[in-house]
Amino acid sequence: RDMIIRSGENIYPVEIEHRLEAHPNISEVSVVGVDHLELGQEVKAILVMKKNQNLDPEDLTNWCKETLAGYKIPTIWEHREEPLPRNASGKVVKGVLTGDQELSIYKD
Repeated sequence: RDMIIRSGENIYPVEIEHRLEAHPNISEVSVVGVDHLELGQEVKAILVMKKNQNLDPEDLTNWCKETLAGYKIPTIWEHREEPLPRNASGKVVKGVLTGDQELSIYKD
C-alpha cells in the first residue's frame, strides 16, 4: 500500500522517506505500515546507514520532528546491512521488506 492509516490519519510513506533520505548518515530508506491493534497501523522505517554510521533512533526521531507532524514519525526503526531489495526499474520492493512477497531473480 502507498498509504499508512494511523489512528484515522492518512500518512504517505514517500513524505517520510524524503525527510529521512536527507539525513547525512542514511544511505537508503523505505517506510512501511505495521499492523497495530489499537492504532490500525504504526510507521516503520527500514534503513541502510552509510558506511561506519550507526542507527540512533533518538537522533532520527528528532530529525523527523523538525518537519513532520508527530503522528508521521516512525515508532519502529530497523537497520539493515544489505541494500534494500529493488525491482528491475530500481524501485524498492516493499512487499519483500514486509515478508508479503518474494523477490524473483532471473539469471541466464
